[in-house]
Amino acid sequence: MIVNTQYFREPANHFEKHGCYTFAPPGSEEWILYWDEQEKLCKEGLKVGDMWITGKHYFALNFCPMERIKTKEEYAKDPLSESIYTLPRFWRLDYEFWIIKHIMQYGATPEEIKKWNFPFLKSEGYSPGKNLVILKTRRGGYSYKEAAEAVWNYTFIRKSKSFFYFF
Repeated sequence: MIVNTQYFREPANHFEKHGCYTFAPPGSEEWILYWDEQEKLCKEGLKVGDMWITGKHYFALNFCPMERIKTKEEYAKDPLSESIYTLPRFWRLDYEFWIIKHIMQYGATPEEIKKWNFPFLKSEGYSPGKNLVILKTRRGGYSYKEAAEAVWNYTFIRKSKSFFYFF
């Protein structure tokens, strides 16, 4: 069951409310500690209760804005455009997307597969280095998700190169 997802996007919530990620003065010890912790979470992921998200998912949720359709309330306040550019919300489909990408890259034991309880995954486990093909609808945000991974690679892997092919 997916609960307490607001804890996975606390930096995004702070940014949306205050226009900044931290009130600590740039360069201060508090500011450095904050960004060191964010870097760690972007690399290792975050576990809240029994649920864990990948570092790349954490990075995308908190630091990679995307265009999305406005809610009815947002549209009523500003009917001049149908979309808004903001940090993404937590969605189960995105959670599954990032976990599956993680499994394909790093592998997973049968115990891990059972823990995630994805009915579409075979429970015998996966070795690392698999490829992934995604069949999806248009306007699902996948270009933003893949761009977030490319930015993650650029930010955290020295001399990395990212290639994405869209057909």
